[in-house]
Amino acid sequence: MTFYTGRGGCMKRRFFSPVVFFITLILVFHIFNLFVSADYHQEEFFVARSVVFFEDGSREETSITQVQPSRILHHKVGSIIRSYYNSSDTLIWRVKLTGLFSYNGVTSSCDDANTTITFYESGWSTLSENTSCSGFTAQTAVVLGKRYDGITLPTANVNMSLSCDKDGNLS
Repeated sequence: MTFYTGRGGCMKRRFFSPVVFFITLILVFHIFNLFVSADYHQEEFFVARSVVFFEDGSREETSITQVQPSRILHHKVGSIIRSYYNSSDTLIWRVKLTGLFSYNGVTSSCDDANTTITFYESGWSTLSENTSCSGFTAQTAVVLGKRYDGITLPTANVNMSLSCDKDGNLS
């Protein structure tokens, strides 16, 4: 790009370097990106937590977390997470149901749901998984299997649901 500026009848020629142009463009993009990401910053916090202890010393922990996008009103993203620990306090598996809800003070609805299953010990697998939205509730039904002597047996049934009330409270 070439710009001509005049001063007292004398013309000066200035070049706007492509390198300077691209550096300026990148800086503007990054500054804009910082403002946009700050506007949609999400905070995650615990809503509830419970623990069930079994006779063999193992336990299941269930927690509900909530993510509230700061600029998106009347929508809520939340998760219910069930984690299984063996008697040696080792995490074996985790099932996470995440739901997207909308609410308006009069009613609420489940707009989307998905389930994530993570294994931390070998030999475990997912035998079945069914996730759905119904009314104001996200729900999942999962059957986990453990391999014993070459045969995978159903070992854990994980049924969870996450609901959102008309005011955006998760339970």
